[in-house]
Amino acid sequence: SLADDLFRMGRLLHSVKVLPMAIEHYGTSFQAAPSAEAATLLGLALDQLGESETALAWWRNAIETDETYADAWMHIGRTYFEANDPRQSIPWLAAATLREGAIDESDAWYLLGMAHERQGRNTAAFLCSDLASGITGEITYVDGGFNTVGISPSFAEES
Repeated sequence: SLADDLFRMGRLLHSVKVLPMAIEHYGTSFQAAPSAEAATLLGLALDQLGESETALAWWRNAIETDETYADAWMHIGRTYFEANDPRQSIPWLAAATLREGAIDESDAWYLLGMAHERQGRNTAAFLCSDLASGITGEITYVDGGFNTVGISPSFAEES
């Protein structure tokens, strides 16, 4: 379909960093056949151009289009986290962990754990890190969680 062709061209333009044209293609694709993925990637391109407020609006548009698509939830949570507002990021990141999307699920758990850690919720941070490591099979995040709650990584290896 035309919407699919426009979306694919937007992705190609996005991948080579021609962001204004990618945004135009994503937007036209969204107008032709609204999709959460087109709205999310349009928001991502806007965010990469420093237009975070407009990006947030497009991510919310993506959620209105398909609330089951995790990526928009994740990008909103990441934006608040990067703006040093972990309290605001937690509900968005938690929602992302419950949904399907292109973003690796462990990223949402990892960022959610970091947001909890910034709020001083070390147990929640550790549990999120543990869930992230269970998805990836890597112990990198868990080591950070053990250090957060004061348990040495060597203790974890002995268990």
